[in-house]
Amino acid sequence: MLMEEKLKATIHTIFVNTQGKPCLDGDLFNIEWKKALIAGCVRYRRAYNCRHTYASLGLKAGAKPAFLAAQLGHSLQMFYSTYAKWINEDDDDAELALLEQYAQRVGEKVGEKAVKST
Repeated sequence: MLMEEKLKATIHTIFVNTQGKPCLDGDLFNIEWKKALIAGCVRYRRAYNCRHTYASLGLKAGAKPAFLAAQLGHSLQMFYSTYAKWINEDDDDAELALLEQYAQRVGEKVGEKAVKST
């Protein structure tokens, strides 16, 4: 079974209409969404914001951007342009330290060459 098939097999409908089928009516969905937020004591937010929460939490958890992009139906380019600030955010200090170390080594080599040439 392909990964995509596995994902489809495990998807459960959260919001259903009166016939028990997936709620595809936007107005009805919004009514049910607001009820769910109130029941959960969660302040109102657009349901669409859950996509951003999913993506940013996925990145913080270490999920690969390509996987998350596919989950959200984004191209990788669109995903990077939207969520770049969350990618490797925790590693930024370590990356800056590497760049500074490299710049220092290059600077030392340039200094050594300058001394040898005089």
